[in-house]
Amino acid sequence: MIWRSAIVLSVALSLAACGNETNPFDTTEATDTTTDEDTTTDDGLDQINGDNVTLPGTANPTPDTGLYRYEEMTEDGDGFALRPMYSASSDTFSFDNLAFDGANLFNRDDVVPSLGPAGGSGPFAVYENPETVTDPVNGKDIDQLPYKAIYAASTSGDTEVVVVRTGGFIPYGFGGFIYQRNDGASVVIPQTGQARFEGAYAGLRDFDGQGGLEYTVANITVDVDFEDFNGDNAQDAIRGRIYDRHVYDTNGTEVTQDILDALTAQNGVTYNSLPVLLMDIGPNTVDVNGEASGTLQSTIVTTSGTEVLESGSYYAVLSGAAPDEITGVVVIESSDPRVDGITVRETGAFIAER
Repeated sequence: MIWRSAIVLSVALSLAACGNETNPFDTTEATDTTTDEDTTTDDGLDQINGDNVTLPGTANPTPDTGLYRYEEMTEDGDGFALRPMYSASSDTFSFDNLAFDGANLFNRDDVVPSLGPAGGSGPFAVYENPETVTDPVNGKDIDQLPYKAIYAASTSGDTEVVVVRTGGFIPYGFGGFIYQRNDGASVVIPQTGQARFEGAYAGLRDFDGQGGLEYTVANITVDVDFEDFNGDNAQDAIRGRIYDRHVYDTNGTEVTQDILDALTAQNGVTYNSLPVLLMDIGPNTVDVNGEASGTLQSTIVTTSGTEVLESGSYYAVLSGAAPDEITGVVVIESSDPRVDGITVRETGAFIAER
């Protein structure tokens, strides 16, 4: 059994997708109030050439259909929320299986309503749950754990992504993500040529060892070489850069300089910006269904040489006849230079288009 210690007046959140072939981001009114258990398990899809990672979700993906992937449920608390549903008419999200989140309904955040690259105001929308719930018997208010969620859809509407995390538990709280290519969309993977996708990145940063949440924003470029490496499947190479990164607290105050100052004090080298996150180049990254996965990292120069600051994985899906867009999630970890013994996990979402 998984236990977490809640932090009063901190953030707590989590997400996992619904376990069937319906669209988890139903853009109609959120009227599904059922509480059936999610019966979906990892579909056991064979890894292509041994390296391409497949998350739980669509059991039998094809290039001609929609598909969705969500964070796998783990003993660390990931992948616990169920049935994310977006209502376009009210601009709200609902999530099931989150304790002390109000009535499972997330409204647009009234302090930081949207996130985007520095100087921008989107395309990622930010949502939060109510602060209190009233006991219907005695009328007393019950404090809720504050949850945050970020969501975006591509310009075409063919792909979507949502991330939810918490800072209300020690260690990491319950959380997760989902990304998808919607029903009616498809992808064509070329046999030759290269493509550049450009777009926006935003994420939630939670901590192992302390409570609290932070936002992060950046720009992203993703390049795909469709004709190398050589092979029958999943050989297309990806190169990506997440750059011009900034970090904010949940009040919208930038804290990037605090991180840079702490890194400078720690390493004896002056840093003027957060390092670029680079996707590692290698084979086995894109399959015939337009799914992609791989690793990424950032490095910094210290007095001892070059060192890895952050590392983790990315997961994505391509869509369109060209293809036209790529949407996905990044999960990385690093030591927080501001506080000894604290680990930062950044779960970011991105949408990039040609």
